[in-house]
Amino acid sequence: MRQVPPESPGRRINLTVILAVCAAAAGIALVCWQLFPGGDDPFAPSKAFFTTDDGKTVFVDSADLLPPFPHDGKIAYKAVVFSCDGGKTKIVGYLQRLSDSGKEKMKSLREQQKKFPGKLPSFDPTLTTQIEVKKPGSPDWVKQSDVANARVVMNVMCPDRPDTPAEPLLP
Repeated sequence: MRQVPPESPGRRINLTVILAVCAAAAGIALVCWQLFPGGDDPFAPSKAFFTTDDGKTVFVDSADLLPPFPHDGKIAYKAVVFSCDGGKTKIVGYLQRLSDSGKEKMKSLREQQKKFPGKLPSFDPTLTTQIEVKKPGSPDWVKQSDVANARVVMNVMCPDRPDTPAEPLLP
């Protein structure tokens, strides 16, 4: 059996595949945590930040709401909020929404969850193709399944320290 030298291209490809699979699994876990709030899990948020003005202001409401949804005559989106000073200053890092078919899938998954409390419903991996994100001020929404472009949107750094990741905040 042929051994691959430690610095060979074949070994780097294997490591890349392993890292990609781990990143995909972490992404699916994050989507589940974000989209199945509340319940009996004390770590799952019951409230979330939302915005109707592209992140200029935020309001707090039930994390069970599926964006986009109407709020005070405007369309509301989930606002993912960060801070670089322990929560004193809030930064809307990016907005999040579901497509119409994604909202239907989420409603169906939540119904499954209600029928079998304490057990996560079977996850539909195509759901990540139904979630879109964008930076405040940008007209372009990016599918969360487009890992490279979504990573650019979802990578929130501190404005005064561009090498320091901002810390996510919960309401």
